[in-house]
Amino acid sequence: MRFPNRIVFLLLMLLLFQYCTKKEEYVKPMVTIISPEVNDAFSLPGYMLVELTVTSERDIKFVRINIDDKDFVPLFGSKFFYPDSKTAEIAYNLKMEVLTQQTSGPYYLHVAVDDGIKLTHTYREVILNNATMIFKGFYLFTRPSVNQTSIKYFDSDFNESDFSVLNGEFTDAEISIKNDMLFVATTIPGKLTAYEFEDQLLKWTQEPEAPYPDYTDLYHDGNYLFVGYENERIAALSDLTGIQKTGTKILVDSVPMKVGIADNYFIGDFKKRTSPSRAWVSFYRLTGSLYQSYQTGISVVDFYPSVEEGAIDVIGNHDGKGILARYYFVENILADDSQVNEGEINHSCRVDDWYYLISVDKKVYHITIHGGAMSLFFENQDEIIDLRYDPILKHVFIASPDKINIYQYPDAQLLDSIYVEEEVKAIRLRYGY
Repeated sequence: MRFPNRIVFLLLMLLLFQYCTKKEEYVKPMVTIISPEVNDAFSLPGYMLVELTVTSERDIKFVRINIDDKDFVPLFGSKFFYPDSKTAEIAYNLKMEVLTQQTSGPYYLHVAVDDGIKLTHTYREVILNNATMIFKGFYLFTRPSVNQTSIKYFDSDFNESDFSVLNGEFTDAEISIKNDMLFVATTIPGKLTAYEFEDQLLKWTQEPEAPYPDYTDLYHDGNYLFVGYENERIAALSDLTGIQKTGTKILVDSVPMKVGIADNYFIGDFKKRTSPSRAWVSFYRLTGSLYQSYQTGISVVDFYPSVEEGAIDVIGNHDGKGILARYYFVENILADDSQVNEGEINHSCRVDDWYYLISVDKKVYHITIHGGAMSLFFENQDEIIDLRYDPILKHVFIASPDKINIYQYPDAQLLDSIYVEEEVKAIRLRYGY
């Protein structure tokens, strides 16, 4: 080979070597924080709903979320997620405790993503303030006549005032502490009505979807109102507008009789229209996409977020007996189940992370979700229409067809009785800061 040709050959080889050994350009994961928004304010103690998506060129090893102070020191611990895929959709209620005197803002939601190459950090500033939640009163729902629902309000001293009257039979009601709102679902006609407490302002109304225009259940998770539709699906609505934030597809021949929320998921107790079978169907909290289905014969009275990660507490009935259990979303299993041989559970309310009050016929029992240890709390003279617990004052509200009794917890001392002329349908407790 001639000398000039040899030089050209070597230059070509050098260029080829440089091209082959050129480092691949790194593309960091893309994090989109949907909630909270910039400078959203939170009262503590409480929860922050963190909603985000992550898209990566490589499999995501983990996503970590926490709240940092001005020195970027985590305040309340961290929550880890392990998608092991190139995308992740996360919706999680991050628990926040009271701020200590040593901490100071500004405060940041901190999202860290590990793609196996680098750790990518994303921050969003939020406002945190210590606040004390107080009991402000309760709403009473009665049936003054056929196809009519009356709403009365009782303040913390149990002074009564008229709030509103709606056309339709009472179905369910929920409260938003964050925006001090009341949501009421009725049937005949089917309608969902939203009020702001101040000036009893009617904020918005919604009519249920055809061809089955009714509501089955309401559940407020502290941020959104989750609605069960007779039209075979569940949706999450904005407090202030009623506009759908997310929703499931129609599950043909299946009606969501009860709705629950826990961690990254929401769940419905779906009952078949054409058979007695039912299933608990879970969905991703952020998108409403189907996650899993668990076949069961248990009809749910109430779902409660579990103290254990990735689980939800279930209170229900099966074959004429009450059931307490814990359902695990990822494993798709039921565990820690216990049976109430005294009969079917009609109502329930949560006392703390582990203990509940349940009503069976005219009796109210104190029971634990783990092991089912049970003791009699109170025996009522009349049918129990509703059962509510106020953790601030430690009061138990027991609603009968014509009165509301308020008892001290845990000694069941009668504190007050409110007599009602119209048929009682439900009560809902109101709180504020």
